This record gives sequence, C-alpha cells and structure tokens, in this order.
Amino acid sequence: MKKLLAAASAALAIGVVSQAAAATATSYDATSHQRSASDNHSLWLRGFENVVGTAPSNHRFDFLPDGTFVQNGDGTASLSGSVTSQSEAGSGFIVSLLLTDIGSITPTVKASHGLMPVIDEYYQVGAGSKLTGFGDYAGLVLNLTQNTGGNNHYSQLGESANDKTANYGFSTWVFYQAASAADGCTSSFCDNAQSRRQGDFNLDLTVDVDNIVPIPGAAVLMGAALAGFGAMRRRKK
Repeated sequence: MKKLLAAASAALAIGVVSQAAAATATSYDATSHQRSASDNHSLWLRGFENVVGTAPSNHRFDFLPDGTFVQNGDGTASLSGSVTSQSEAGSGFIVSLLLTDIGSITPTVKASHGLMPVIDEYYQVGAGSKLTGFGDYAGLVLNLTQNTGGNNHYSQLGESANDKTANYGFSTWVFYQAASAADGCTSSFCDNAQSRRQGDFNLDLTVDVDNIVPIPGAAVLMGAALAGFGAMRRRKK
C-alpha cells in the first residue's frame, strides 16, 4: 500500500507540474489598432516607401489573417503571422518577433494620446527576430532589433499598451535593416547592412478561445489513484 501511495503521489506531482507548465502560455489573436480611419496598422515601417515599391503609403501593414501573440510564463513571448501592405495588395512580410525578458532593466512606459497604460509585462526584442518578404518584397529579409527611443521604452503588454487606444494590446519600437535584398529594391538601403530605419508594432490583443488551456488533469490522476486504493482494499478483504 505504501508503494502504491508513493507511486500515485509521484504521478500526481508530475501531472501538476506538467499542467502548470502548460497553463503558463496564453495565446492571443493580434489585430491592427483602430485609432481612427486614417490611423490604423499592425506594423509601421518609417521610410519603407523609399526602400521597395512605388506606393506612397506602403509603410503601413495589417495582419491578414490575425497574427498570433503568445505570452509564456518564463518571461518570454512571440509574435507571428503575415502582415500585408495597406497599399500594395498581395505584398508584405512573414513576421517572426521573438521577445525576451528585460532582466534588470527598468523600462519607462510609453504613453501617447492621453492614455494611461497599465503594463502587465515588459519585453525586449530578441536575436533572430525578422521580417521575410513576399509578393513584391520577395527576397527581402529585414532583421529587427529593439529601439528604446532613447527613453528606455521597451516592448509592452497590457491595457492601453498598444500606445494608440484604450484596448488591451501590445506595442514595440524596432530598428529594421536589410539582411538580404529584394529584386525590386529601389534604395541603397538594401545593399547596406549598416543602414537601419525605425518601425513600430501597435496591436489589439484578444484571448484566442480556441487555445485555452484545459482544466488541469491532476484531478484525473488523483481519481485514478483513489480507485486503485479502493481495488487494493477490496482484494485484501
């Protein structure tokens, strides 16, 4: 009986740990902020109209379909999906934004438009973050790094954190620079790895109900253990 109890306890502990680890990840649908009819985007790349293409406003992009923001329990997060140009249909970027813990850094909240953000978490853009072009931008890869704006502004998650509206959201400020050039590149920017420009992500986030972590299975393990105890007691009688 003692051995059975010990085995059941170990199984229960493993179940609790594994379920707790799973429950720490929260997935959100990421969409463009909607501050106004003329001010809405998921991604804004300053000066991009002078880099690739001819459209005068191809520096604004929307997640189509919704992007995915995943908040992990270990202080990291990620943003993925495809953003499409608002002015050049069928052209855009595959987003791979990797966010890490800011460690001992003390960031400053970024607040604009009279908003008072309530920040749940700060991050910084991690190594390997990039935009990979498709459509007219095929072949263009842009590496992303954190832009603190000189004011210790980092990536922020929370109420009004998209820096545009009062909605729950996310924002970050990045530098983008070419890792490889597209055929249609119209600027020396694409041939100069030292040249970089600024960009912003400004997103509304809603919990992805299709990826809600189920109720922990520890209770199921406990039930199985108790059933085993009952069977053992009946056999002894």
